[in-house]
Amino acid sequence: MQDQTGSGVKVAVIDSGLEIAHEDLKANVLSGRSYDFINSDNDPTSWSRDGDHGTSVAGLIAATGFNDLGGRGVAPDASLMGLNWLQSQSFLHWQQSLGGTRTDDARVINLSYGLDVSGPMTFFDSWNNAAESHLAQVQASNNSGKGIVLMKSAGNSFEEVGTSMTINGRNIYAIGNYHYVHRWSGHIAGTEPESSSIYYTVISALNAYGSRSSYSSTGASVWVSAPGGEYGTSSPAMITTDQSGCSSGYAKSSESGFDGGSEENESCNYTSSFNGTSSAAPVASGVAALIIAANPDLHWRDVRHILAATAVKIDKSFLPVSFSDNGQSFYAEPGWITNNAGYHFHNWYGFGMVDATAAVTMATDAGYESLGPLQSTGFVSATTVSPVTIPESADGVTRTVAISDNYSVEGVQVRFSASHSRDADISVEITSPAGTRSLVLPPRSLLVLDQDDYQDADFADTVLLSNAFYGESSQGNWTITVRDTNSGDFNFFGYDANTDQTVLITTSNPASGTLGSVSLRIYGH
Repeated sequence: MQDQTGSGVKVAVIDSGLEIAHEDLKANVLSGRSYDFINSDNDPTSWSRDGDHGTSVAGLIAATGFNDLGGRGVAPDASLMGLNWLQSQSFLHWQQSLGGTRTDDARVINLSYGLDVSGPMTFFDSWNNAAESHLAQVQASNNSGKGIVLMKSAGNSFEEVGTSMTINGRNIYAIGNYHYVHRWSGHIAGTEPESSSIYYTVISALNAYGSRSSYSSTGASVWVSAPGGEYGTSSPAMITTDQSGCSSGYAKSSESGFDGGSEENESCNYTSSFNGTSSAAPVASGVAALIIAANPDLHWRDVRHILAATAVKIDKSFLPVSFSDNGQSFYAEPGWITNNAGYHFHNWYGFGMVDATAAVTMATDAGYESLGPLQSTGFVSATTVSPVTIPESADGVTRTVAISDNYSVEGVQVRFSASHSRDADISVEITSPAGTRSLVLPPRSLLVLDQDDYQDADFADTVLLSNAFYGESSQGNWTITVRDTNSGDFNFFGYDANTDQTVLITTSNPASGTLGSVSLRIYGH
């Protein structure tokens, strides 16, 4: 990789903590730059004895290389700072952590956390409105206008989503996808508002065989995929730094094998059982640090562009996932598409698997031209605005949005409102003027909060992002199609908090839904 090790690139880990004195991290931890929001000091070393998520994340990014200790991070000479925002979660501390006063000179920020979503969320609550405003300023101003690469985990809820609901009088603490064996994703990454923001780079996880990790959330907002491992039993997890010593951490004397203080890990300072999109995001963060070290003049969107342009198309034999309802066929996952600009895209993998060597090579190419300033159409309303019933048919309801601006597309957001007694029936697809189709809301997801005994859960100014149109022209008529895909029952599993038993939940389909407002916003250059 042209001798790139990430030297000179500052990476912030926003997480549960970071053991700044760890033997394989301390050489790369910036003195006085980490922060503990609970104790108001510069040492976010975790007090937990059951493993520190942030310490393990940091090791994948920048565990020191060539020191005869442990392993090495993807960018083994990058500079680290850790902030334990997950222990605080105040908005002020979030601002300080994401390009604010404590991380204003970071070039990469790793966000290995997320939110399980079981019902539609608005993009425009007070938190997200303030967050979008803050990030717009950060990306335009920080690092002399080069901004910050914000690496975000897609989520770990393909098969099961944590929640809190009351269904048929039962207290439910999690829900499971009845159809996961059919490869229907329970959690769509973009239903979490952060993951449908243009300012984040969303990462899904791969196993050792180069396909989706079993748990990895997916969706059209995924940018690229990176190794995240499995559970370390039948398929490997990730090896990384752990809390020091055999009395605390994921690896300790009560465990077995490598994590139990075996000959290869006598001091239990490392773990072989880390996984999740929490692992995939820091791998991608390390690659971003290599790219920036190779060419410090790149801005955050250049780094994303290089990741997309050099990503490797994987799982090439993937077969689209479809199902039938009342004699009609629907897609739950279309698989690989090639858009009109020549980019391959897949809701599971984004543009593909990160390729550090190819990315660094592209970053150092003398002929590389930086992207122009980020532009936005703003939200443009559909030509038809009156509410309409959503029929249970493959045709669905279509809305047309006419875009006059001619940008090279970087991201497309659809904003819509709809009501239905069973949100999991609904699918939303965007078609570009060039004919590229992107399924931004696959049907049969676990958006089942509307089945709660005590609350409704409609789509109300929900925003979903698609990266599938990257490089196409924004100009022309865009089509948004909303379908009701299920005329029969819908089944999913609930986990009863009182009995800790799995119960099958069957929901009926009492009425058709209604589509309200639809608009589209396109970012590009």
